[in-house]
Amino acid sequence: MKLSYITPTAYIKNYQSQGNFVLALAHLMNLHESNEYERVILDTELPIILDNGLFENHTPEGIDSLITKGLRIRATHFFAPDHLFDKKRTEEDLNHAIYILKQRCANSYIKIAAVVQGETEEEWLEQYDKFQEIPEVDLIGLSILSVPRCFGSWNNERHTKKDIYQHRDSEITPSRIKLLKKLLERGGNNKKCHLLGLGNSYEDVIFAAQNCPFVISNDTSSAFWNGIQGKKILDDGKIEGGKTEVKVNFNFKDATQEQLNNAQYNINKVKNLIV
Repeated sequence: MKLSYITPTAYIKNYQSQGNFVLALAHLMNLHESNEYERVILDTELPIILDNGLFENHTPEGIDSLITKGLRIRATHFFAPDHLFDKKRTEEDLNHAIYILKQRCANSYIKIAAVVQGETEEEWLEQYDKFQEIPEVDLIGLSILSVPRCFGSWNNERHTKKDIYQHRDSEITPSRIKLLKKLLERGGNNKKCHLLGLGNSYEDVIFAAQNCPFVISNDTSSAFWNGIQGKKILDDGKIEGGKTEVKVNFNFKDATQEQLNNAQYNINKVKNLIV
């Protein structure tokens, strides 16, 4: 299992560099010129996968911008634009991404990753199976947002048309384990998968590392950022007190030595549990 420890820019050199690859965040990069964030991730000399910014900005970055940034940082993959819980629009934008990439650089080394979306278990699995058949999709993303929506408690409860889905961080880990077990039962997992982000525990990543050879990687700010908040990764992979509600501040640079010790402890713990 390959791991990426996402950190604020100031701590990439000493902490994110301890991972196996960099999950680069498109929204932190400039379109037409390099910036400090870009220079530091390149200095790690690790393989780079470019994210599309949906989680941070609630809307994905445009395909031309993603390709431009991905080529400039020599990313191995970029995540095609996806749309939260919207299977149809996600498929449309994936097809558009495939077309534009071929038009701009038909022989490029950069590969396409795609995040599965949907509103129900059936929709999610249908799109997952479709991604298995699309030759241009090299890596499939398993989201901390769409998986709880489709495999958590929401679809097992009664709702009126006026009810609006409410995400629960507590459902990320168990719903992703439920999904992974289902994928094992169904078989046919012929493409590499990536676990995007983390919930209240590394238990789903541990399960995947032990049981799912098709799941090859995970990225999360959990080990570092929970350490900054004074939270430790426990021996069973759970986060002490649960996932922090404090969003990552990528401009943060004033960590105390105690906070950095906590972050390093968490990174070491994760390596012992998973690697």
